[in-house]
Amino acid sequence: MIDANGLAVYPLLSRLNHSCRPSAYVDTNKAPFASGSVVKDDGHLIARAFRPIQPGERVTLCYGPRELPSWPLARRREYLMERHGFRCGCE
Repeated sequence: MIDANGLAVYPLLSRLNHSCRPSAYVDTNKAPFASGSVVKDDGHLIARAFRPIQPGERVTLCYGPRELPSWPLARRREYLMERHGFRCGCE
């Protein structure tokens, strides 16, 4: 659901946890939307798997920019704390 201010709630996608080595990504082949997110014309946000995901394996997204996994651990943690309010527990 998208409101007039450009804010959106994606009930299923918002349940995906962060990982610095995610199993999925948000499809950026769609039109740009607020805060660098992307959305299809029908308001759906698309997540796609990077690789086969095994039954029972968590589907995760990286909450930072594409280059975040290449940053040193301390910088990743600082970014995620400042921007998203949590301490990253990734290795």
